[in-house]
Amino acid sequence: MKEETFEAKLAHANRVLEQLMDTEITLEESVKLYEAGLGSIKEAQQLIDEAKVKITTIEQGEQRLQEPSDG
Repeated sequence: MKEETFEAKLAHANRVLEQLMDTEITLEESVKLYEAGLGSIKEAQQLIDEAKVKITTIEQGEQRLQEPSDG
């Protein structure tokens, strides 16, 4: 199964939000949608956190390359 992108997860959360705003939705449907939307948001946040770690690693590597070496 292909992993969804950050943008896809965010779009899913937005679709869920639109559905939750429907006045005809039942409480049971609302709870299910809320759970699904929250799951998408958590997964999107995890992708952001992973990207931050990668960026930090890249930046640290570049800093080491720019530091003058002793010797």
